Amino acid sequence: MMFELLQKIYNITLELERILEQEDYEEFDRLLQIRNVTMTEVDGLKVNHPNFQYTNLETQLLEDIYALNSQLMKKSEDIKTNSELSINKMNSKKQLFKYKPYFKQTSGVFVDETLGKG
Repeated sequence: MMFELLQKIYNITLELERILEQEDYEEFDRLLQIRNVTMTEVDGLKVNHPNFQYTNLETQLLEDIYALNSQLMKKSEDIKTNSELSINKMNSKKQLFKYKPYFKQTSGVFVDETLGKG
């Protein structure tokens, strides 16, 4: 049972990385919630079995999950940082246009119709 739960967490973590690259943040959030529920199930199994020990295969799977998750966290932090920079840049441009003085166009020509009538 524990191995199946850990395998599910591993597969979801792989999928999270793929989804993050596709920038599908709603799906990313949905998968995170599923992974969190699965992690809670793992914790519940450990609590119900006080002398629980991971097998060597489960320990290796946990290490792989941790490594994948570290990569995932770095990528998500990079995306967050880039998003914050983009937002700050847009806000700076808004501020610049906010204080830019209004000027009238003077390159056009105004023709008065009454000049030609005489």
